[in-house]
Amino acid sequence: MRKVVTKLGGAIAGATLFLSSATAALAQWDYEYSTTSSSSDEAAAGLFGAFWLVWCCIMLLSLGLLAFRIWMLVHVIKNAPEDKKTMWILLVLFVPLADWVYFFTKKKEWTAAAPKKSTES
Repeated sequence: MRKVVTKLGGAIAGATLFLSSATAALAQWDYEYSTTSSSSDEAAAGLFGAFWLVWCCIMLLSLGLLAFRIWMLVHVIKNAPEDKKTMWILLVLFVPLADWVYFFTKKKEWTAAAPKKSTES
């Protein structure tokens, strides 16, 4: 699991670095440079680039959080005891931050208690 988190973190960091360099190019794209340009035009282009970068970073974070929520939901479905499974599925689906509560309180306990599948054929 640590390898997955490390690779995901590296991918997000790489995408952020790419977006930061692409922001400057996007801000200048289709921008007409002339001797009559004002500083307000240049400020507007820079502000657009900054907002675009922030939006892209927020979208990457949102996708990561969605993947985490789906991972916790799958873990609940596979490992929760039958008497608590429905409650935790509903909590993870509908309550904000319930997936984080599950991750820090029940995940390790229920993973250890889950029956191991034998690999013998």
